[in-house]
Amino acid sequence: VYKINDGRCPADVMCIWQGEIQVTIGAYNGSVGAGMQDITLGTVNNKTASVSGYLITLNSATKTSATITVQQPGTIK
Repeated sequence: VYKINDGRCPADVMCIWQGEIQVTIGAYNGSVGAGMQDITLGTVNNKTASVSGYLITLNSATKTSATITVQQPGTIK
């Protein structure tokens, strides 16, 4: 994880939308290739992404950390 953006509604503020935390990670090597590919996942929108057959899921995130699951091709059901 190299970037976490916390766009959630601050405490004691009335917001139209609750917001979300977005996490940006980089993938490279293997079937992804030598070049870095940025992947942005969110706690509300885009919780999963498919990259070169791998399924990447954002399980949880805070302002300082994120838990991500990566499933290999052939293990996704």
